[in-house]
Amino acid sequence: MSNNVPFKLDEVIKRINEIIIAPPTKNEKVLNQLITFPKLDGRMLDIQSLVIKMTHGGFPQKGNPLYDTFLQRANSISIPIQKNDELYELLTKLQKKVEENMDELVPDDMKGKIELQDFVREYENKKKDLIEYSMRIRLALDIIDMKNDKYVIKTSVWRKDGKTVTEIPVKTVEDVEKEIKYGSTLQFIFRINKLYISTKNEGSKKDPKYKMGVTFKIMAVQVIGSAVAVNNVNYGNYTFNNDDEVDEIEIENMSVIDTSKLDEVEEDDEEED
Repeated sequence: MSNNVPFKLDEVIKRINEIIIAPPTKNEKVLNQLITFPKLDGRMLDIQSLVIKMTHGGFPQKGNPLYDTFLQRANSISIPIQKNDELYELLTKLQKKVEENMDELVPDDMKGKIELQDFVREYENKKKDLIEYSMRIRLALDIIDMKNDKYVIKTSVWRKDGKTVTEIPVKTVEDVEKEIKYGSTLQFIFRINKLYISTKNEGSKKDPKYKMGVTFKIMAVQVIGSAVAVNNVNYGNYTFNNDDEVDEIEIENMSVIDTSKLDEVEEDDEEED
């Protein structure tokens, strides 16, 4: 398989035991973490999702002091997951793989002090009286000057209307936010980017705790049609108003994007939880 063609979701699920995760090590660009890059067939794991309806999630609401900067917002996108769908299956199996290999992945001086962050996030929606599931994902950015908000969006954004596919120019996080929002119907190429262990003690001197988790990046996203308000849509079947074309869609234009140039390139960032 060519480096610039993403894996299919079901293929990665079937080959979960073949994913190579080396023990995390120090990285000169990310000083507060030990990191490693999961790989399959010797390359980064770029995966093409099925169609997802944005019935909840998206970017954090503006005005929240925890998400004031462009980086905090770009790192904290929430994508809805239906329990027991393929994306849910992938993330839970990947987490289980990490849990089963903790002894090999965690340094001796951190063993028994790790808090593994859930790959699938759960949220109790009291208004709807249900549990919502999501994955946390971030944009791919090339940060030039953090203090002065200078950066380049590496995530490419596309729009499909019928059989016409066009690229949407995006220069800012806000440009992408206009497309990844409530009511949108989307399809992603996302990357299982890195497994990290934070070297920052989140506990006490007596009882130290270190966060461990996986980060995901949106390498490309295709917006299907125009964003509309939705009610009671079963996005678990990846359908959009029972439109067969959406159900069968393939991101042909996106599958030839060369994401290999972004391999193992990390921003000097913090994990936001």
